[in-house]
Order: sequence, then structure tokens, then C-alpha cells
Amino acid sequence: MAFIQERLLAADRLVVAAPIFFMGLNAQTKILIDRLQPFWVLKYVLNRPVIVKSDRPRRRGMFLSAAGTKAPDVFTCAQRAIRLSYKMLEVEYAEECLYGGVDAVGEIVAHPTARREVEEAVIRLVE
Repeated sequence: MAFIQERLLAADRLVVAAPIFFMGLNAQTKILIDRLQPFWVLKYVLNRPVIVKSDRPRRRGMFLSAAGTKAPDVFTCAQRAIRLSYKMLEVEYAEECLYGGVDAVGEIVAHPTARREVEEAVIRLVE
């Protein structure tokens, strides 16, 4: 985890891509977020900045996700977790591409707008 934490701090751009299972983030993404607790303590208990280098570019991130259901609130819990994680890591939540009704393996490839929307979002993210 230390290896991943170092890279999270070094990154100027961050993309979390995770599926939704049972109205929440998949286990792998959730455990990653849970393991960010040292940054939460640093920021909110010790009142110290997570990012100490002030001359670096603004950190920005995006969230990509798909869910099998089209329920209107299917991404709500995941969005909250990702937004809070980004805030804690001092990353602006800049973009999201969320696709409901995508359940079968490879089904996202046939989505009429997903590829274009994700490509455009990534371009905006890195500009």
C-alpha cells in the first residue's frame, strides 16, 4: 500500500475506474479508499496538508463507472466516496462518466456514446 500511496501523492491527475456492485463501489476500490486513512488523519486530525509542495500543478481527477441497473441513484454512494477521497487527497473532482444499464462483459463497447464521452473527458482532464 505504501507504493500506491506514494504514487497517489505524486500524481497530478487521478482516474478511478470502478464498477458498481449492489449500489456501491466494488470491494477492491473500497479497500483502497479505506487504506487512505493515514491521509485523513494527516488532514483532519493533525490539520496538516496532504500535499506540501506548493508549486505543483493543480491536481485533478475523474471517476469512471458502470452499473447493471439504471436506478436513478445507483452511483450516489460511489460518487460520495470518490469525492471525499479526492478532497482528502487534495484532488479536484473534475470529471465523471457514469453508465447505468451496462451489465454484461464487454457491453460498454456497444454503448452509443461512452467511448466518445470518456475520450472527451480525459482530454479536458489533462488540459
